[in-house]
Amino acid sequence: MQHILETMKSCQVIAGQLVLSLLTDREQEHHSVNHLVPCAIDVFSAFLQHPSMQDKLKDFILTRARSTYHDEIVSLASQTSGWHFSVSSATTKQLENFSLEDMAGGMLARAPMFWHMLGMLL
Repeated sequence: MQHILETMKSCQVIAGQLVLSLLTDREQEHHSVNHLVPCAIDVFSAFLQHPSMQDKLKDFILTRARSTYHDEIVSLASQTSGWHFSVSSATTKQLENFSLEDMAGGMLARAPMFWHMLGMLL
């Protein structure tokens, strides 16, 4: 490991640059890239254990989660979701054909992360 770190130092490459380059450069098909991706959870876990990164990483993750929930809720609320109807013009047949199971299936399909969060809260 020391040899690798010394080589990186002599090449003026820092670990963060190396990892970002490996993950973002589409031309990189080195076996290191193929190994790094499956280890992502372990890398995130290691970052969570590092005292200077705990709050930053949690904030990043929560911001991404909020963004995902927002996007999924907007998708559910859109008229294209198929769940909009006017109460004043709803027919008896429409009300009779309403299925909570169908709505749950639609929510699961359109907003899987939000659906999972609801399941955890309930």
